[in-house]
Amino acid sequence: MKRGLLSAALLLCAPLVAQADEAPPRPAAPRAAPSSSCVLRGTHPVHKGTPIVDDAGTTLATFTGARAPLTVRELPADPRAGRARVATTSGAPSLRIEGLVDAKVFEVFTTRDLPVKPPHVAIAQAMRVRPVEAKGDTVTVELDVLGTRGKVLRATASCADLALEPGTPVRLDAPADGRRFSTRNHDVELFDGPNGRPLMSLPLVGGVSLVFSSPESKVGYARVTSRFDLVVDAWMPLKDLDPLRKGELVDQRLPTFATAGAQLSIDGETNTVRLGADAPVRAKPDEAAPVIGAVEAGADVLLVGTYKGWANLLPKDLSVAPTDDGGFWVKADQLPK
Repeated sequence: MKRGLLSAALLLCAPLVAQADEAPPRPAAPRAAPSSSCVLRGTHPVHKGTPIVDDAGTTLATFTGARAPLTVRELPADPRAGRARVATTSGAPSLRIEGLVDAKVFEVFTTRDLPVKPPHVAIAQAMRVRPVEAKGDTVTVELDVLGTRGKVLRATASCADLALEPGTPVRLDAPADGRRFSTRNHDVELFDGPNGRPLMSLPLVGGVSLVFSSPESKVGYARVTSRFDLVVDAWMPLKDLDPLRKGELVDQRLPTFATAGAQLSIDGETNTVRLGADAPVRAKPDEAAPVIGAVEAGADVLLVGTYKGWANLLPKDLSVAPTDDGGFWVKADQLPK
C-alpha cells in the first residue's frame, strides 16, 4: 500500500464565503417519500462538513466547502425538514457520489421572474429564494424582501424556474421621458391602479427608501416601476413620494450573490488521470463493498494511491471528501495504461 494512502488530508488554503465555514447542519429527520419530480442543477459551494448519506443514514462522503457540481432530485414535501437525493455531477464528467443530503443546505436561485401579484409584483430573476414546499413538478419558494422589516413573499415555481447557482440580474432602465421618485414613508403601499385596490404593503426599515421610475401619473397617483429583488409595476399616491431632480440618482446596484468556494489542496503526492469509461466507485477496496457512485468517462481525477488492485481517487476540484476510514475506490485495471 502506498505510504500515506489513507492519511492524505484536504487542507484549507483560503477561506470560503461565510456560509461554507459554518458548523455542519444538524442531522435531518428521517426522509419522507419524495413529493417533487423536480431536478435542480448547478455548481455551488455547500457548507463544509455537510454529509452525503445512504438510505440507512451511513455517511458516504462530506462536502469540503469548495464549489461542487450538483444534481438534486426527489425534494421532500417540506425542503426545510427532509432529505433530497443528490449526485455530485451537473452535466460535465465528474467523480459522482450519490446519496441523500439535508435539502435545506442548498442555495436555490430563480431563473426567471416569478409572479406574486400578477402583473404588478414579481420576485426577480437571479434572486436567492428559500424552498418551503415541493409537490409534483412545482416548488413553492419564499423571498425575504430586502430593506423591509421581515416582509416575506411567496411564489410557486416550475422546475425550470430554479437552479442551484445564481444567474445574471436584469436591469430596468428608466424611460427617457419618465420621472423618478423616492418613497417618503417607512411603509410603502402599492395599488393596482389610481384609486385602485391595495396590492401589498412593504414595511421599510428606518432610513431605507425605495426608488421608482414613473412613466405616468393620474388623479393623485403615480405609476411606479422598479427592478431590484422585486419587479414592480404598480401605483402609489403622489403624497407618499418625493420627486428626484434629474441626475440626482445615477445608478442602483442590483443584488448579487457571492459564490466563490474554498480553495483546497491535498497534502501528499498525486497524479491526475482521466478514465475512458465509467467506473463504479466503492468506499472500500473490496468487491463486496456497496457502490456509492462512479467516475464518469472523461472526468479528470486525482490518483492518491493504489492497493491490491484498487486505486484510491479524489475529484480534481476536491469538492467532496471520503470518510476518515474510507476512500473513493475503483478497480485499478480501469485506469489508463
